Amino acid sequence: VNKKVEEDVAKACSKIKVTLFIPSLMHPNISKLKEDVSKVVKECLIDAVSQIGALDIKDGLSSHSIQMDVDVNVSAPSKPSPFIKNMEEREDVIKNLGPGLKHVTHFLTVYSAKGGVGKSTVAVNLAYELARMGGKVGILDADIYGPSLPTLVNPDDLVVRKSELGSGMVMPIEHRGVKMLSLGFVSPESGVPGSGAGGGAAVMRGPMAGRVVTQLLKGTDW
Repeated sequence: VNKKVEEDVAKACSKIKVTLFIPSLMHPNISKLKEDVSKVVKECLIDAVSQIGALDIKDGLSSHSIQMDVDVNVSAPSKPSPFIKNMEEREDVIKNLGPGLKHVTHFLTVYSAKGGVGKSTVAVNLAYELARMGGKVGILDADIYGPSLPTLVNPDDLVVRKSELGSGMVMPIEHRGVKMLSLGFVSPESGVPGSGAGGGAAVMRGPMAGRVVTQLLKGTDW
């Protein structure tokens, strides 16, 4: 085997960097994922150099005889990643989310076409488990006609305060590392039907209910 070729291959193999783009750094098996990718890259390198005839596998080429340094980095989006079909619309969609959601990178919805099946229970437990795993999590109770988040979580401080982001913006309530907001936490003096603990079922038509959900979502400094 040509000594110069062997040196060039060894040099090239010692400086390999791989970047994995994944949806979230909260992936539970990142270390295993990096190990598997590193192993596959090394196997592909061995196969590649043997195919072009630069070195002969039979002559002893392996990941042990040539030092292969595969540096695997993991990266996740730093901007919101809305589910849209046309990527050209992505920036417009992100812009329209407003200042309250500018630091939110993922949206996860728990919903059902039937009531009383445990949506709120699943949502609350999911939120706190993700927070336990190291995520920064917020939970929005989008049930306008009968918010149940206040019955499942009892924060020490129930005051919804104004945000410095501007008029109409509020800060979410935070309890044990999870930010949250619900119509049930909003002061009854707000004038919104059904607001406040024990406010009763809200009576409002679809368009008004939609505006209330939008206000809770986009008008909160998450």
